[in-house]
Amino acid sequence: EFAPIFLLFLDATYKVMFQFPTAFEFNEDMLLFIADSVYNCRFGTFLFNSEKERSEKKVKTNTISCWSYINSNKRSFTNPNYAPHFNTSQQKQQQKQQQQKQKQQKQQQKQQQQQP
Repeated sequence: EFAPIFLLFLDATYKVMFQFPTAFEFNEDMLLFIADSVYNCRFGTFLFNSEKERSEKKVKTNTISCWSYINSNKRSFTNPNYAPHFNTSQQKQQQKQQQQKQKQQKQQQKQQQQQP
């Protein structure tokens, strides 16, 4: 039995990438490479159904990982249009910190003005 759930996930990722072309550090070549790796058995990453089975069959010692290949060929899989965006929660946190600093500075100024 085979359920292409992982391939559906890759397809959904591609569609989101298409909508937001600067939001992902990787490119569609990486998604295609991973999709091909699921079927071609060149790497041990997607062999068997669980980490337990891969461990029992000593996949890590007998094959290489597709992630190792990707990491050693980053240039081929990098999106040249990638522009990292701040997470909105990070922005809010930074704004709060800035506001707190400003309040502290104002309080210090008031205290200094009140001193004779």
